Amino acid sequence: MLVKLAGGAARIGAALAALALHGQAAADSDYPNRPIEMVIPFTPGGATDIVARSMQARMSQILGQPIVIINKPGAATNIGTMQVVRARPDGYTVLIGGRNLTTNEALFSGLEYAPMTDLEPVTMTTNASVMLVVNPSLPVRTVAEFVDYVKARPGVVNYASYGAGSTPHLAAEIFQKRTGVRMTHVPYSGNGPASLATLRNETQVLFTTATSVAEALKDKRLRALAQDGARRSRNYPDIPTFAESGIDFAIGSWFGLLVPKNTPRDVIAKLNDAARQALNDPEVKERLAAQGWDVVADSPAQFKAFLLDERRELTSIIKEAGITVE
Repeated sequence: MLVKLAGGAARIGAALAALALHGQAAADSDYPNRPIEMVIPFTPGGATDIVARSMQARMSQILGQPIVIINKPGAATNIGTMQVVRARPDGYTVLIGGRNLTTNEALFSGLEYAPMTDLEPVTMTTNASVMLVVNPSLPVRTVAEFVDYVKARPGVVNYASYGAGSTPHLAAEIFQKRTGVRMTHVPYSGNGPASLATLRNETQVLFTTATSVAEALKDKRLRALAQDGARRSRNYPDIPTFAESGIDFAIGSWFGLLVPKNTPRDVIAKLNDAARQALNDPEVKERLAAQGWDVVADSPAQFKAFLLDERRELTSIIKEAGITVE
């Protein structure tokens, strides 16, 4: 009798499991059937907003559901990122994140999540060149002149960033390592204040994207010496690349879409397809290019490989430079 009961229980359990799988498959095939939230872990109006809102309408059209953008800044992106990590893995909560995903584990002790395992990559959306920008008070017009000038004045020249471990900070650390120069780091509360400090000559150097200082470059209140990337920007064809300047330097400023771990593969595939179609739409692509963004639109596997490689490289830089976040 006991054996029969056990066998019956097993059959019931198997039936329930099959029913659950069928229900999950049905839910996945029906995805999406309601609005999708895209969480941006930065304040409104920044570079991430530009990328997200450029692709929002086209992606919504492809998926047949509204995409609602939610800005959730704070704690170096950790607040917004945690909201996505803790969300149901059903594809209705999506993160558009950036470099903090590959650096925060090294910068913060006791981080409550592991970006590489608690999130699933969907696609890298975009990448923008990072420029070496200086205040015109510096008597330099090329990278070579800049390196010679700073080497002759170790620790005297100040560079701005928007905080420990930010892209401008890491870019400067990599540049110093590759060239042997030594500058003094001055952190600010955001990219705007860091740019303003360089305009005012409180700091003389800033590694930043062109979009952040476009007007200042146009008015010649700041001078760009070089830009990273394999080729010159179409918006700034007169500015040489670091490679052309004889410096092995590249960091870029990228963003990408991610979802909570255990999100079904079919759902990730649908999001990836919709994002890639939206990003490669001629109108969207042109809008992004005008802002200095190159469309990437890669596969989940390619984005995952990039994240792992960058985390390894930047963790080494952070530890070697002794960068910490209080």
